[in-house]
Amino acid sequence: MQILKEIYFLLLLQLLLVVANDDFLEEEVRLGDKKETDSVLGAFVTEFFADSQWQLIVDLDFFKTLFLRPTNKFEKALKAGDESYIRRLLTLLEPLKKYDVSSACLADIAYFLWTALDYTRSNEQSSDCTNCTCEFQARNHRNQQWIFNVLDAMGKIPAGILNGNNLWIGSWSACRRISVVKNRQQQRWSGQYCLASFQSYNSANPFKYIGSRPTEDSDEHCRSPNIWRSNETNNDDNTCFTLIPLLNYGVCTPDSCTNYDVKKIVELVYKSFEDAIGRQVVCNVDIVCRNNLPHSQLSHDSNSLVVLFFILFILVLMLFGTLYDYVVHQTELRKANNEIYNKKQNWFIKVLLAFSVCTNGRNILKTEKQNNQIHCLHGTRVLSMFWIILGHSYYYAVSSLTVDNLLPTMIAFPQKFLNLIIVQAPLAVDSFFYLSGMLTSYLFMEKFKKEAAKGRSIFSLDMWSLFYIHRYIRLTPIYLMVMVLDVTLLTHFSDGPFWRPIEANYCRKSWWTNLIYMNNFLLQDVEVCMGWTWYMANDMQFHIFSPVLLILLYKKQLVGIIIALSLVTVSSLVHLFIILANNYPPAPILTAKLQLVQDLNTYWPDVYVKPYIRCNPYIIGILIGYALHKCTLQPTFPRVFLF
Repeated sequence: MQILKEIYFLLLLQLLLVVANDDFLEEEVRLGDKKETDSVLGAFVTEFFADSQWQLIVDLDFFKTLFLRPTNKFEKALKAGDESYIRRLLTLLEPLKKYDVSSACLADIAYFLWTALDYTRSNEQSSDCTNCTCEFQARNHRNQQWIFNVLDAMGKIPAGILNGNNLWIGSWSACRRISVVKNRQQQRWSGQYCLASFQSYNSANPFKYIGSRPTEDSDEHCRSPNIWRSNETNNDDNTCFTLIPLLNYGVCTPDSCTNYDVKKIVELVYKSFEDAIGRQVVCNVDIVCRNNLPHSQLSHDSNSLVVLFFILFILVLMLFGTLYDYVVHQTELRKANNEIYNKKQNWFIKVLLAFSVCTNGRNILKTEKQNNQIHCLHGTRVLSMFWIILGHSYYYAVSSLTVDNLLPTMIAFPQKFLNLIIVQAPLAVDSFFYLSGMLTSYLFMEKFKKEAAKGRSIFSLDMWSLFYIHRYIRLTPIYLMVMVLDVTLLTHFSDGPFWRPIEANYCRKSWWTNLIYMNNFLLQDVEVCMGWTWYMANDMQFHIFSPVLLILLYKKQLVGIIIALSLVTVSSLVHLFIILANNYPPAPILTAKLQLVQDLNTYWPDVYVKPYIRCNPYIIGILIGYALHKCTLQPTFPRVFLF
């Protein structure tokens, strides 16, 4: 069984050996500057390999021997002609049948091993070959060199392990390039790249404990070898640490193996290892495989093809609409009265002109100021948008786990004062809630002032019906189109070990929650479709309940203000209670105490996306919008403040 491990998950087993040690980071430690960080992390690694609790000197060259020895052993067996070694590998395929691995996958694995066996035979006989047979064996060797490409494409130990580099991804392109004929029917053995992400139990994950409690002497482990040992157990020790995978490991498998097949093979490896050490380490493994099979191509994705043809249809309408607008419509407008000419147009021409790039582009790029606009809001939108983009860029760089200095970044980054601009970037979202509430209040009050002059009641049913219908129709069509593009065409735009078309999977069950703008409440524990659209759900929910405050402010100004401020107070108290009760971090990203980052899995549905937490800026915006409506004076500033 050990030999099979060496073939498929050479480096994985070594990492499991590391994290299986009972003494591994079981005492909370807070890391300070870089020098202290390196010292403490070095102490951790030293403790990993302590024998009978005595301190050993860790040589970094040990990593080379530890991680490369199994690979070298297999390659040496091939080149030395060790036929018995390869035959033993073939006998280990039998247990895989118990794990429900498909026969096609097993056949291709067996072909790989038989090719290796044939290579060792010819290598053993090469010393006795004659001129004729030597040429044949040389040609045969060249045809069998692809087995080394498979090994080369496997994940390897990277630099920066002590910095939290868990990206042992191997070579995606090298694996995908492997394609050899395996029989006379011209069937091919083609490489398939699979990325296995291992999640450990909380009790076995080193990332959970780093950065929690300060230690006065980082070298205390020399005097007390049990410094990292803790007999305390937490309630969540037997749950998965899902925020950061313990290891991302690249595996090159035949494309006949499905995700299920690869997962079962991985389970065979790590469960047998856990049985050997008498401890459970891995609680889950996610497998994502990429191959060149036809069903993974755009031409075989019927949903994506339908969307593609729909987009082409829209582009054709834009082309003909633009040509008609430029050649015919604009010419006629110069000759005749605009209103009379527009009334004479039939519905088809009006629809066609709606797709004109000329007219729409002119309206979008128009910079003329209008009297009914609050012009300073444009700058607020732009600055807030840039702030959000800045924060998300750093957040996704860390959360996507594609950086090789993860631990130093997460520990040191929030401790620098100027970096708080990035850490607190989620506050920029409140700017948009504030603007939305202010514009809703201001525009409604301005519009209803004209309607009231005509004798219309503020309780008019048709007015409030249009208030909701207009909002839904204005947002939903383009919202739906973005969702459709995200789950179809965008999944084919690129490929690679870190290209994760997650929405194609996450939107299969919960897409309907987005269309009713309840995706911040429903199916949060199942899957979230386009998670960033929580903002649109909140904004729509605020819009639905805003008439309560608008009517109160219009009918009873003082009562409306009191109720609005009371809602702000209640929301703040609820927010404070949830934060304290669950010990959530003060900011949702990049906290220096790494054991808190696991709480972000529940922080998101409990706090970040809930309208009763995020409503304060919107309510304040409604009050400010009402104040702007009541204020008739034009503010003036000295010229010096305008620069």
